[in-house]
Amino acid sequence: MKTDKYTVSKICCGEKVSFQDTWTSWENNEKFPVAFLGDSTVDGNETTSWVKNEIGQDHQPPHAFTTYLQNLVRVYTGSNTARIYNAGFSGQTASWAYSNINSIFAGNYSDVKMIGIGFGINDRLGVTSTKDYESDFKRSIENIILWCFKNNIQPFLLTTQATVEPGSTDSSSYPYRTSESINSVANTVKKNLAKKYNIQLMDLNYYTSKLLSNNDTYSLKNIISQDHLHFKDKGHEFEAETIFAYFNPRVVVLDGKNKLKIDFTSQNIKSNVESDKVSFENSPINLWYGNNLFNNFIYYCKKDDMDTLLQDFLVFNLSNGLELYSMQIQVPKNPGYTLPLSEDEKPYVIFNDKKYVLKDTFIDSYFSAMNVNRPFLVDNLRFGLNKVKLYSGKFNRAASGGFYISRNFKNYSSRISIVQDTNGDISKQFLTPYKFQNYFEHKALFKLNIDSNISTSRTKFLVPVVDRADSGLALEFENGTVELIEYVRKSSCLDDVGNLKKLAYINTQSNSQESTKSIKIYVRINEASIEVYKELKSSPIITYNTHKEIIGSGIFANFIKLEYQCNGDYLILDTDILYSI
Repeated sequence: MKTDKYTVSKICCGEKVSFQDTWTSWENNEKFPVAFLGDSTVDGNETTSWVKNEIGQDHQPPHAFTTYLQNLVRVYTGSNTARIYNAGFSGQTASWAYSNINSIFAGNYSDVKMIGIGFGINDRLGVTSTKDYESDFKRSIENIILWCFKNNIQPFLLTTQATVEPGSTDSSSYPYRTSESINSVANTVKKNLAKKYNIQLMDLNYYTSKLLSNNDTYSLKNIISQDHLHFKDKGHEFEAETIFAYFNPRVVVLDGKNKLKIDFTSQNIKSNVESDKVSFENSPINLWYGNNLFNNFIYYCKKDDMDTLLQDFLVFNLSNGLELYSMQIQVPKNPGYTLPLSEDEKPYVIFNDKKYVLKDTFIDSYFSAMNVNRPFLVDNLRFGLNKVKLYSGKFNRAASGGFYISRNFKNYSSRISIVQDTNGDISKQFLTPYKFQNYFEHKALFKLNIDSNISTSRTKFLVPVVDRADSGLALEFENGTVELIEYVRKSSCLDDVGNLKKLAYINTQSNSQESTKSIKIYVRINEASIEVYKELKSSPIITYNTHKEIIGSGIFANFIKLEYQCNGDYLILDTDILYSI
């Protein structure tokens, strides 16, 4: 199909149908059919229960991305008529598609409004040079674009699904059967034509290449078949989620980011909470490491005890090791009403179709004094689309802040010290090395290394296990013994603590004249207990059962308390977070 500069200019300046227009049509319960035209990677070859497509069929392979996409669109638009057409034909090229395009979009597909144009994989076969590959492919794709405009159909372009083909298996017959040739030639052609005709492009190759090379959710054998070319069910599901993120303007895309806050200020939120119920915090709510993150929340009496959708988010994630936390609001110690007791009454999160009850949301723990509100670890984000919904539960009150997404805190290290020079001047360097709120709902392992010239026979010192604003738990070292104690903070000074109460202790049977340089301690914390080890392969020297009564947060090893100190004394404490899960 021949074009001239006038035709191209007219097309570029003409009215276009955007992905946004398509989405709003679906939200209006219109059918608005969108077709995906391509080869076997569109057809669904290698997916479960696949049957090869033929011209004239209404092809709906159950595990191809087109079917997954149609289901997502219908769920999130509320439309029961929205259609996605599969016009994928195994073994075919863009040239074949243009030759048969009138037949393809007749009959079942004659009402198509928008066509996503793929191809590029089979088009590389049988060519003798990249120049031939580029010119032939460009001509065919351009012809399909022009046919669409001539027939009042909006075209858009799709880069090819990524493959694992570093080199050709038959270089003599098919020298360009590589991933690189597809990307360098076919995908570049599509990007250039998208600019030329001012049409939208979905860079499927970019996202699927990340899936193949950089995801911790699925193994390669569950994504792509043994031919290194065709995606299996999980791969097609991810493709559907990628395309869905292009159509749905509400999807938050996390690409390379390690943290994200989503709350009532988010412009992507869906909620049944009325705007006047959202309160503004006078001072931002604190979370990990003293970050000020949340400045809005809800805490109000509902009209009834019906379950209410508080927050609904969609997050398309392309990073590994990210965790989702629900930020909950603490109620006063004496709220004046009965707290929710049953699982049905408590707020909960539906995360990727699994329910997580926020059991302790309404328990006043240690957060009020620390000006820190309760985070609840929901689960790890999966690679791809994550569906997040927060509900109030069947209770007459609603309380929530929002969600925080962050990378886990594994292998975090810190150092604190206390030094007295020969003139008697004391220097203290106390940091906030590991302010990980609510780690009693995790399993955390800390390693303490003590470097000092002080003998525990001369003085005792303590190191916090969990330090709060007004009290805490600590390990106390003295005369070869290690004790787990409770303490009370006397003033605003970090190490001004007293009223010590012994909870558990052990005589380590070390020489009391030895320097504390020899001390190396491991502390394991979980929901039910605090355990202290000298060696991880051995049994704990201290086991303290918390009876799950330690609810809340604290700071690990953020100061050192020395009972008595002489000129020239020093004590340096290094802390390593070996894991937190």
